[in-house]
Amino acid sequence: MKQKLANLVRRVAPRTVQNLEAITRWDAEYEDNGPRILVYERELRELRREVDAMRREQRRVVELYDAVFEHARGSGEVPPDEDARKP
Repeated sequence: MKQKLANLVRRVAPRTVQNLEAITRWDAEYEDNGPRILVYERELRELRREVDAMRREQRRVVELYDAVFEHARGSGEVPPDEDARKP
């Protein structure tokens, strides 16, 4: 009876049966990779935090550069952009 039901389901919904079989194989194949995936997720979070920190530092460097350049321009040590382009 079980075999007849399985054959009927295969005829009625062959793609669904194939997908279910593929999922079953995938689960068996990657069953022991759970801890490894957790480690990768943790490392990814750490890398994202580091990238965010580097972006914040980059913004600070740009702001400092702009402030120093504006200060130098205001004190007359650096010519304005228009004068700097003239030969």
